Parts: sequence; structure tokens; C-alpha cells
Amino acid sequence: SDPVKEDARRNPSRTMMRGWSRECKSHVAHMNGGDFYGTERSAVVGGEEPTDAVIELLIADDGKGGRGRRGVVVEILKESTELEPGDIIDGSFMDARKLCEYYERQMQDAGESGLLFSLHLKATMMKVSDPILFGHCVRTFFRDAFERHSEALEEIGARPNEGLKSVLAAIETGLPSERAR
Repeated sequence: SDPVKEDARRNPSRTMMRGWSRECKSHVAHMNGGDFYGTERSAVVGGEEPTDAVIELLIADDGKGGRGRRGVVVEILKESTELEPGDIIDGSFMDARKLCEYYERQMQDAGESGLLFSLHLKATMMKVSDPILFGHCVRTFFRDAFERHSEALEEIGARPNEGLKSVLAAIETGLPSERAR
């Protein structure tokens, strides 16, 4: 925005990159496939008259609340969107399996490199996608706990999409004290 740019011009010392030591370890990573970028598809609305579209989130479902191949759970994100001839529509998806494999590789790499694992998400529909992406990261980081105690965590309403604090709060309030340990 213009005010931000103007402030940077007036105060260059606050915005300039400082020297970066070669001894300082860091690593920025991104997925190489199966992500929103790699699956994006666009189309131009044809015809002579306006038409209507529904925006849906499709989630593979194994029938037990987990992910699998039995069917697809459809969550309607927007009931009706009017489209005019010539409008460009765009869609993409994230492959959750590939996302979790990516998280696992990055966590392993950070541990082997002696780096802090820090997750920064960047997606267009952040309000919808970020909690889901973050939840996969929490489940991946604490894989053993989520695999070993999945039924109990589900029963007490642990919601990894809302972050670790939410999961810990559900454990504190939802389990008898001897089981929470």
C-alpha cells in the first residue's frame, strides 16, 4: 500500500536488510507438486447467458471420519455464484497425503540440520485452507499420539486444525486427570 511504501522511504534504516552471516543457518522450503500451485486449473465461462456455480470443498472420506478412498465428503463453501460469459473461473486442490509427506521431510531435515521447524502458510483462501493445512502439520508433528490415541482425541473434541493449544485444552478438560498424563 502507498502508506507502507512512503514509511519505508522515510525510514530506510528500519526496512533495509541487515548483513547476513554465512554461519547463520536457515532453510526455506516449498512443495514441488500436489499443492495448490501445481493443481491449479482455469477455464473461461462460455455461452451467451449468465450461469450459476456452486463452490465446493471435496474431501476424501474412509467412512470413519478419516481420509481414504470410499467416498467424498462435500462441503458447500458458497451456494451460488453468478458467472457471466467470458468470466475466468479457477480452481485447485491440495493433496493431503503429499502435504503430510512434505511436512515429514521438512521436520526431519530441520532436526538433522539443527534448525527450528517453523511453519508459515501462504494460500489464497487462507480463512478456509490455513486451518486445514495447519491441522495436518500438527497431526504430522504429533503422529504417534494421534495414531495411538485417535479415538480418545476425537471423543474429547481435540481439534488440531485450531492448533496445539486447542488440542491440549481438550485433553485437560475432556479426559480424567490420570488419563491426561
